Amino acid sequence: MFKALFRTPRDFAILWVRLALGASLLPHGLEKLGVFDEDKGIGEAMSDAAAFMAQATGTPEWAGYLGIAAEVLGSIALILGFFGRFCALSIGALMAVAAWKVGGLEAGEVLTWWRDTPGATTYGSYHLLAVGAALAIVVRGSGALSIDRRIAPRPMP
Repeated sequence: MFKALFRTPRDFAILWVRLALGASLLPHGLEKLGVFDEDKGIGEAMSDAAAFMAQATGTPEWAGYLGIAAEVLGSIALILGFFGRFCALSIGALMAVAAWKVGGLEAGEVLTWWRDTPGATTYGSYHLLAVGAALAIVVRGSGALSIDRRIAPRPMP
């Protein structure tokens, strides 16, 4: 049963979806680790990011740390095609919460990114695209050129 999670077809379309999702989300996670901020160390940047995520979503701070882990480790794993279904499910859940609580869906502001509203965070369409990409990977697997394909007991054609 566990190895069935790794079964994936040699699908190049899913490869591109997987790479796009991983590559677009990885900088967001690295930013929360302080990689792009010379003034903060990894601990301070991560603590600030986890506290912000908890405050923005109304969840405990430990959930913010899980979100950061999903963004960083999940993105790297997706790029490599390792344990793709699990990582995509984690990232999809994270992006669904972000779309609802931060991206404006809760306030009915989806797809209004073209409006110039001061202080508004109406960019839910990015989150929805990420959820859609994650769902495609959950359904199809990691696709071509993935570690999952090598691990699977019988690779799919």
